[in-house]
Amino acid sequence: MSYFGDILVTYSGGVLRPDSRLDVPKGTRMRVSMRDELPTTESRKRVWEHIERVRRDGLIKLHGMQWTRGDLYDRG
Repeated sequence: MSYFGDILVTYSGGVLRPDSRLDVPKGTRMRVSMRDELPTTESRKRVWEHIERVRRDGLIKLHGMQWTRGDLYDRG
């Protein structure tokens, strides 16, 4: 099974049309996964606002080990 990477397509008249030429033989069967096109400026803004809120409100608590310089550079 080969992987050709992500490609952008446009749906028109009941057909998915690649936005750029595909280098595959005619009649090649392929498996296609679909999702919306790239994120919009508005969706990126909403995500960034959410990240900022999580950071500002301290919603993520990191309680991992607190390493000291001695722990990190122990040559024992």
